[in-house]
Amino acid sequence: MDRALQVMIDAEERRRARRRAAEQGLTLSDYIARLIRADLEAWRADPDQPPIIPIVADEAPHHDDMNIGEAVAARMNKPPEPAS
Repeated sequence: MDRALQVMIDAEERRRARRRAAEQGLTLSDYIARLIRADLEAWRADPDQPPIIPIVADEAPHHDDMNIGEAVAARMNKPPEPAS
């Protein structure tokens, strides 16, 4: 049985996350779950090797300024959301 998870983010982050989810045809819950799955797939359980989370495509413009949602979208070949 799935359990509810509560995540606290500020109003601006919530607005932007809902927008990104809508752009991908997802609910906010599905969008967050997708981000978590992408992070967990990239995580390495080997304690001798630190986790490497490749969230930014090399060719993504302005990759240093991306948030996690923008970085995941870039990896999925989706256009990044314009900065507000």
